[in-house]
Amino acid sequence: MSFLLRRTKRAVAGWYDSFDRPNEDPIQPPWQFWGDAASYALVGNRLRLAAEGAPARGGNANGGVAYEHQPLTENWGYEFVRAPIGTTSTSSSNETRQNVFMDKNWTEGGAASSTVFQVWLDLTADYDEDEDEEGNVKKSMTRYVQFRTREKTGSIWENRSIGSDTLSVAATAWAAALHIRVHVYEDRYMIGWINGSPELLLDVYDPNYRFGPRKRAANFAQVSGLVASIDDFKTYDLPGSPLRKNWISTFFDDFERTNSTTVGNGWTQFSGGNFGVYQGALSMNSPFAGSDGYRQIRRDAGTGDVRLEFVFGGGTGDFNLTARSAILGRMTADGRQGIAARVHEQVIQINGFTWGGAATAPTFEGPSVLINNPFGTALVKGHKFSFNISGDCAWIRNETLDRLTYFRDGINALASPSNTYVGAFITRYTFANSVPVNEIRVLV
Repeated sequence: MSFLLRRTKRAVAGWYDSFDRPNEDPIQPPWQFWGDAASYALVGNRLRLAAEGAPARGGNANGGVAYEHQPLTENWGYEFVRAPIGTTSTSSSNETRQNVFMDKNWTEGGAASSTVFQVWLDLTADYDEDEDEEGNVKKSMTRYVQFRTREKTGSIWENRSIGSDTLSVAATAWAAALHIRVHVYEDRYMIGWINGSPELLLDVYDPNYRFGPRKRAANFAQVSGLVASIDDFKTYDLPGSPLRKNWISTFFDDFERTNSTTVGNGWTQFSGGNFGVYQGALSMNSPFAGSDGYRQIRRDAGTGDVRLEFVFGGGTGDFNLTARSAILGRMTADGRQGIAARVHEQVIQINGFTWGGAATAPTFEGPSVLINNPFGTALVKGHKFSFNISGDCAWIRNETLDRLTYFRDGINALASPSNTYVGAFITRYTFANSVPVNEIRVLV
């Protein structure tokens, strides 16, 4: 089935296949395959990716199957259900791997038509045995869904990557049906939902790897192990990108003023002493003095949809696992509830929070899954970051490196769009101050 909508001069297309029809052996158009025809069949209202007992990839080192249509615009996606497979037991008999190459449509010439710079989705269950010094054998099973990249030059060990992101999947979830949804925005930013939750992120920052016209297909390959089947396949254009770009600056503070425990410049501050403006930053005001706990500043941005640009540095403190700063948005006027961009040792994570208003730590709520830090984007003082909240989505960017590093949806359930205050947490715990904030800009 398909649809095609015309919006002014922009076409928005979509196709879906529920496979609810009599068996087809081999699968019929609009599906196309390369490799052994017997490997790709519609069986029991599902598309089987290989014949049971047949060599991997349908007896062809580059064998696979793909839908012959693909999206037309730079914001697009695909999704499918990988049918239940294997059991929860730790056994080599449960090993399996499938790849979905996001590339040109290989039905036009098999994998030989692929680009040198590849991006793909990897679904793998891998069995391993390790023997300790006493001769005891430890058996383990790793199950994961992963975004991967490579440049196909030189040997397999020399293939260059621009990044990956991995979600480990519990045995029970793996053995059941997995609903996979991948959205690509601006032919660059990839978000992966697993069973309805956003779990994977990849910024295809290198233009060589990016998608484009006639390079938005999903090419399925059964690589090894238990044969998988897929159900409810969809591929489609999206109406737009949630990653809003048109912001207007309304306030800026570089904290370049005399050291003081009064932050000033229109900020309301609350809870705990020994913090304020120190050495050109929002910071604890001594490397050693001050009680443990949280301090806060806040001000009204006038809207719940906001972009907060910030730089770490100055003051006293550093990135650490004990005392954590946070940039705050969609806060209530009393600062007790909102959304926080929490600064960990190497990553910034988005959480909802509630706070008692005292020095005690807030309660941070989901989403709590930490999307892996993309290659080369560790936190660095002096880099500019942005915390963006728009509609039901929030995301973090390293503006200095031009990288998307974190994305969450479902934000409205954590804090109402009617909350309009923004600000920051600065904290101190035993022998550690949180990293100071060197500057903040508010954009709406």
